[in-house]
Amino acid sequence: MRFKLRLPKLVLLMAMCFLVGTLAVFSGQGIEARADDGGPGVYYRHAALEGRVITYDPDRDLFIVFGSYKVDAGNGWQTVNSSKFHRVRPANDAVRQFLVGRLDQGARILGSYEAWAGQSEEVFDGTSAGPLDQAPASPVWYAFGKTIRPERIAKFNLFTANDFVRVLAGLKDALAAGGFNLPPDRRLTAEEIAALKTRIENPASEADRTLLRNVRSWWENNWNLKWAVEKNTRAYNELAASVGGSTFYAGRLGVSNCYIMSAPVTRKDVDAFMAAAKEGSGAADREAPVAMFARVTAERDRTGRITALYASGPLFVNPYALIYDGIKNNAAPAERWRLEGWDQTRAEQLDGRWVWLEGRTVLVRDEKGNVVDRYLALGKNLTKDEFNTVLDLNRELIGDGGI
Repeated sequence: MRFKLRLPKLVLLMAMCFLVGTLAVFSGQGIEARADDGGPGVYYRHAALEGRVITYDPDRDLFIVFGSYKVDAGNGWQTVNSSKFHRVRPANDAVRQFLVGRLDQGARILGSYEAWAGQSEEVFDGTSAGPLDQAPASPVWYAFGKTIRPERIAKFNLFTANDFVRVLAGLKDALAAGGFNLPPDRRLTAEEIAALKTRIENPASEADRTLLRNVRSWWENNWNLKWAVEKNTRAYNELAASVGGSTFYAGRLGVSNCYIMSAPVTRKDVDAFMAAAKEGSGAADREAPVAMFARVTAERDRTGRITALYASGPLFVNPYALIYDGIKNNAAPAERWRLEGWDQTRAEQLDGRWVWLEGRTVLVRDEKGNVVDRYLALGKNLTKDEFNTVLDLNRELIGDGGI
């Protein structure tokens, strides 16, 4: 009986010995485990960060560096994380001035690294810095998605302007493959969106399960979740203002996180752009992938059958043109193109409506190289009502864990 009464004290003593020994090992390697109200974290006393200096925010006295950090774990430097955007806080003015002089160049920074649970809490304290000849590349990147919270986004990449229409139209196709066809001539009501969301998230029949599989496949093939590191307070405020809604992002892309220079366009800007869009005339001599927001009109024969289809409205040759020239400033060129690659059923649905569409412009030349014809090979497309329904559904379906 006496042994049983002392057993809890013995277990407690053994646990304390284990923790003391563990912390001793970590401390010997320059690593400490920490915990606070934000959850467990880790502190590397001796760390090095090698990468490209992206920007400096003087208001917060923080640099953003894209690269890899290494730690001295007692047996040499070991890479802990690579191809990631890191917040760097200069410990002194010498480091600050050196890094300012290395913007968009490589640097090797020595110091300590502290991380808490939560992306926005990670900071590298730089105590000394030197040049790095070969810095990792970090090209400008655009994306569209939903801001979960300022430091967390769900997005798909915009490598071309076409991607904006192609991916969003993919949800319409996924729903249709599951037996649910979006009406082309009206936006689903909030009640209808809620009912469709319930079918997808809580499938009660085989038809519902098919819907879920199709929508989840669309998500997995196009979207992902990223931690976001913002350029400055203005970028943070833009992200905060866009929480819960559809947003375009401009920045740079890393492996485990992304760098947000700006969230320049939100759903209300898209709505304003669509309301102000004008038809155009003429077409430039270009062969390229393009996207348009255009009014589609048809030519018909005496029987009423559609014989030709035309799209007239703002045209976008790349993501920058879509986001800034088009939606933000409503200054994209408005052109008129004959469409090819459509069928009668879809043409009837598009005729007379404003449509988001993507495809490729094609120039037909004679044997001397003169342009004798031009058309737009039609790809994916959404009527304005289908487009609005897709964005409404995205807002309801996408959460912190995706779909």
